Amino acid sequence: MKNKYNIKAVCKITGISEHTIRAWERRYSSVTPERTETNRRVYSENDIEKLSLLFEAVKNGYTISNISDHTTSKLRLLLNKIVEPSKNQEIIANQYFQNLIVESISLISKFKRNEFEKLLLQISVDYSKHQMLIEFIIPLLDKIGVLWETGKIRVIHEHFAVSVLRTFLGNLIESNPNHENAPKIITTTLEGFTHELGALIAALYAMDFGWEPIFLGANLPPEEITAAVNENNAKAVLLSLVYPGDDPHAGNQLRKLRKYLGNAFPIILTGYSAKS
Repeated sequence: MKNKYNIKAVCKITGISEHTIRAWERRYSSVTPERTETNRRVYSENDIEKLSLLFEAVKNGYTISNISDHTTSKLRLLLNKIVEPSKNQEIIANQYFQNLIVESISLISKFKRNEFEKLLLQISVDYSKHQMLIEFIIPLLDKIGVLWETGKIRVIHEHFAVSVLRTFLGNLIESNPNHENAPKIITTTLEGFTHELGALIAALYAMDFGWEPIFLGANLPPEEITAAVNENNAKAVLLSLVYPGDDPHAGNQLRKLRKYLGNAFPIILTGYSAKS
């Protein structure tokens, strides 16, 4: 179902009501969406582009009956729009996820846990873990951080969002077991780094590359990380360093961890503070 959208998603992307989309299909055959096994409509990115162009043309005075049979290329020319197909697909996908982020922020601000969880679950069904993490989860966390820093939301909203996301991402790890022969990788944060979502995201990302992540939460000293490596026969350590960005204690911890694990053992750093 990758790159296929249900009618509710199409409404969010295009701004066209569900009633109008169905009417245009029924009366004018403006687009012909595919059907799932349960007979639900699913729309391609080309369908969405055509609907968007039709909608814009109608707003500019054209009648739907006269332009519904136009090809996408002809509609672009009609509106003096020339967009490369690959670029247009990227725009559609970005707009879709941006709309989902806006909807998520609204749910978070109202503490609507059930609705937020349903939205997250639907995204996990419709998209790969990689796409969901890169195009939705990480940008959502960035947006929450900006809104909190600028006073648009309170710290209680940020904590609420983190609580829901922590449970959701943790369940994804448990419900997507790796092959029994997959190499193990320890994912955590150093002592003093209490933001564990970065490590959870890194753990899920590692799964796409064939690792079996062992997520240990946050705020662990080098001795405990080393013990986890030894007890699980892990082949690498993946550390998320988000905040603080200039903690002088972090360097000492990393040097100690390197000493414990040896010079050849892979220690991977990720997160906004990794460069520091």
